Amino acid sequence: MKRLAQDARDNNRNVIADFVCPTENTRKDFNADYTIWMDTIKVSRFEDTNKMFETPSKYNFKVTHKDADMWAYLIKQDILDIHKNVGPHR
Repeated sequence: MKRLAQDARDNNRNVIADFVCPTENTRKDFNADYTIWMDTIKVSRFEDTNKMFETPSKYNFKVTHKDADMWAYLIKQDILDIHKNVGPHR
């Protein structure tokens, strides 16, 4: 997924990567510009993921319950505010 995302970015495309990234090392390796922590469940259905999961120490936005319309609006506003305050190259 990292390679596909980087290829798209190298071709001046915006990328949204949606996947479970359970450890700090894998999050750091992916090197996302903006990270959303979907903190909406206590335990996943995958025991191996539960065992290795590390609570994120760095993220841009934390989603705490399921309400897609509300969170989409709030996250969009946050990204627009960042872009407005910092410009296109953070």
